[in-house]
Amino acid sequence: MRETIKSGKVWRGELEMWTKHNQLYWVSNTIVPLKDIDGNITYYVSIHNDITEQKALENKLHFEATHDSLTGLPNRAMLLKELNKVIEKGQRKSDEFFALLFLDCDNFKQINDEYGHHIGDEFLKAYTKRLKSCVRKGDRIYRLGGDEFIIILNVTNGLEIEQIARRIHVSLQQNWNVRGYCLRTTTTIGVSIYPEDGESAALLLKNADNALYKGKREGKNNYILYQT
Repeated sequence: MRETIKSGKVWRGELEMWTKHNQLYWVSNTIVPLKDIDGNITYYVSIHNDITEQKALENKLHFEATHDSLTGLPNRAMLLKELNKVIEKGQRKSDEFFALLFLDCDNFKQINDEYGHHIGDEFLKAYTKRLKSCVRKGDRIYRLGGDEFIIILNVTNGLEIEQIARRIHVSLQQNWNVRGYCLRTTTTIGVSIYPEDGESAALLLKNADNALYKGKREGKNNYILYQT
């Protein structure tokens, strides 16, 4: 901005500013340099409009487009975007390593059928909260839809993957108290690892999904690492 107006050009942009009461607000700003007859800049005229409400609406719409409305977790669109970023980083660093966990609640349909969708929704919120308590800073959780969730684990070795997957698996078997109902459910988890199980988002998701359904066929309530 300073370089633009010092060169005598008009600058237009958006700025985040503070009020005297230490509250942030956004303005759309135009700064016009005024010159004397010799071409020297003598004054700057600043014209600004408060666009705080507009920015809040933009942020709200962006959040709704990239996050699940029930749980507040990033959605499928955000998963694909961020997974591709992690893979791009891995392509630049030969030692990059991470795991993708595909989770599916084994009897979520039964909860909806027996207690109603409103209890099912409350269960999914509780499920999300428990998932968050199982992962570490730097790990990311996404909701694909229904009772399907994805976790990207920032790990350094296979043993760490198994330890975290086991911890999540055990935690999700504990009883759930939802609106006075004691619910019992289990979860099956499929795991794929970058780069050995795929170097693209599509392949990692496919292989984690394959591992998940292998776990379902073998009796559910387990976690399975993808094997070729």
